[in-house]
Amino acid sequence: MTAPDRDGGGSPRLRWESTCAADVAGLAEVTDLVLAMQALGYAGADVPTVLALSCHLFGGVLPLSRWGTAEQQADCLPRLASGEWYAARVLPGNMEAEITGGGFRLTGATGIASAGLRPDLALVCAPVSGVPAPSCRAFLVPLADTSGILWERSRGSTLGCADTLRLDQVMVPDDRVLGVCVDGDALLAELLPREQLVLQATRLGLLQKLLETALGAARKYTRRLKLKGVPPHRYQMLGHKLADFRLRFDAAELMVRRAAWQMDRHGAAVADIALAGLAIDSGLMPSAFEVVRLQRDYGFDEDQAWSEWLADAVEYGRYLCNPAQMRAAVSDALRAGVA
Repeated sequence: MTAPDRDGGGSPRLRWESTCAADVAGLAEVTDLVLAMQALGYAGADVPTVLALSCHLFGGVLPLSRWGTAEQQADCLPRLASGEWYAARVLPGNMEAEITGGGFRLTGATGIASAGLRPDLALVCAPVSGVPAPSCRAFLVPLADTSGILWERSRGSTLGCADTLRLDQVMVPDDRVLGVCVDGDALLAELLPREQLVLQATRLGLLQKLLETALGAARKYTRRLKLKGVPPHRYQMLGHKLADFRLRFDAAELMVRRAAWQMDRHGAAVADIALAGLAIDSGLMPSAFEVVRLQRDYGFDEDQAWSEWLADAVEYGRYLCNPAQMRAAVSDALRAGVA
């Protein structure tokens, strides 16, 4: 996995490289990641690859840069940053770790956010059995050795469905346990909000491309109608829908950036992230559907695949961003504020 080769036309190559380098040093802010991934969503022609970059970032680069030991960082981060290795995070599920001589044995099957590409390194958070107190640890599992490891690509949409990882008594030595006494649950609690916000920013970039293309096509379309003497009321509905789309997009973009600002300043912004996601799902998406329907009804700009762009935005990371969970987060935050 490497950044896009193009540097023109809004390509995020330079921003992505600087952000990735800063994150390896543990210096990147959430706002930098949000801006980089929105740019990738806007400029990326291969949307599954953009999702893979996000999975790679949160499945390896960021966890290692923040929690890895010096030896783990020296061994893995150069390969991850260069694209020699591809990393992915295992989703919470039926996975268990058992203490054994010199390390742990992992067993279970669950989803993995790998965007349809077999990873070289998997971040697995699993509860440890056979200990007095509940304990969850994070493990760095290389997938090059296929003994006891089965990775299966999803049969559904790469954007909307998780892949599957099955481990059968896979030995993980002590030096492959992430960090020093890192609690897996605490790691996920800090990692998941960032991942959700970055995913929403990428979806925002996909919709930004749709909005700007629609505005440009509408200007050309109405200009042709005016030259033909068509009365304005015949195409004013198009302008109203595009204005509504632009208004909702600007509101959602501001909410995404406010959530990133809150995370950089305060470290937690669960309600803000959930509100930003709901603004996209409940406000911006319906408006985008209206614009795509108008493209079909009016019959303009038939060369552009608007419906495909919208489908990408709808499917993008759907298994990682659940609208029901976002609504629950907002409700919990509001109840806590009232209390």
